Amino acid sequence: VAFRKKVSSKTQKVDNIGYLIPATLIRAFLGRFNVKNGAYQLSCTIPYRSHSLENRSLRLAHKVPDTIHGVLITSVADQATSDDGKQLQPGDILTKIDDSDVADDGQVVLRGDELI
Repeated sequence: VAFRKKVSSKTQKVDNIGYLIPATLIRAFLGRFNVKNGAYQLSCTIPYRSHSLENRSLRLAHKVPDTIHGVLITSVADQATSDDGKQLQPGDILTKIDDSDVADDGQVVLRGDELI
């Protein structure tokens, strides 16, 4: 994908901007598009908002000990429930997703050394 925009109308200079979109994202996008009826199935979203726990003052304000790592849940969508039927609440600390630990900056190890 490439864009071109005018930077100055007097000098007719342009600014070229190019982006590369990974093939996996293109395949995922095309896989959600139904050619027959033109419908697009939206990808899922995370049903909560969170804040990193890297800030010492924030940890103290929410009484999060240094031994606990994860992110602070700040808001939750109505339909967000866990497998056991419990719902996340604002103020909860999310420490794991499946069997993966959540770091204080919100990153989770995906495969080997890949972080998401």
